[in-house]
Amino acid sequence: MYKSQGVKWHRTVRGYFISRNRVLAPILDFVESFELREVTMESMEAQCVAEGWMIDDLDRLSEVLWGFLNTCLRGTAKETFELADDLDGSNAWRRVVQDIRKSRNSRLAQTRRAVRNPPSVKDVGHIAQAVKNFDAIHKAYREAGGTIHDAQEKKLDLLESMPKEIRSQLQWRMKLPE
Repeated sequence: MYKSQGVKWHRTVRGYFISRNRVLAPILDFVESFELREVTMESMEAQCVAEGWMIDDLDRLSEVLWGFLNTCLRGTAKETFELADDLDGSNAWRRVVQDIRKSRNSRLAQTRRAVRNPPSVKDVGHIAQAVKNFDAIHKAYREAGGTIHDAQEKKLDLLESMPKEIRSQLQWRMKLPE
């Protein structure tokens, strides 16, 4: 699995699990909250009692989760998965999700720099491509977990990347401060 696809994969697979049984949502949240720490069956059982999760066999759930992950992961995600013990699906899931989040944070930082400092547009002939690139950068930023505050801010950022003579004309048409 490619790192940039990890967030989409996590959302899809997590959604599938929850669609099969809603009680899995808080269980997955609990497992994911451990981040770098090992999840023990004792901690899961204690949380199960405390939260009133309606699940009969946490051991079996972990085994089934491990089996599913074992069949669907490839590449570095598979290598991360293999760091967990056999049939320990809870920690396998935790490790894979943690790796995805770590990658997402790197991608977020990368795309944030690109959003904050869009490349300058050289001349009128390059504006159409610059707008496409600008939109692609913002899409990648949102997919990495970033948020664009509002459309006005986005317009101002794009405007700043334009040549001065074009920027002046656009500011006048948009009635923006110079």
